[in-house]
Amino acid sequence: DRLQYTVDEGMPAQAVANWVQCENPDCLKWRKLPWHVDVDLLPENFFCKDNIWNPKSQKCEAPEDEWDMEDAPIKFDTSEDNFEVG
Repeated sequence: DRLQYTVDEGMPAQAVANWVQCENPDCLKWRKLPWHVDVDLLPENFFCKDNIWNPKSQKCEAPEDEWDMEDAPIKFDTSEDNFEVG
């Protein structure tokens, strides 16, 4: 088996990325979850250590996960200022 390199690998076109914030008051960083994670099954209080899907972001000392336009629920065509839903 090969390792999963990104949390977006294998994501269907209609899926959206989910984000969760670390509850540590000294952290409060946002962590991107893989598309297949059921957010309803996450602990009520989520901490970076609970991010078992991305070991590089499993500590509060790690940089906050980066947002990109693929994460947006509305897809923007930045070349002509057009957008399409979903």
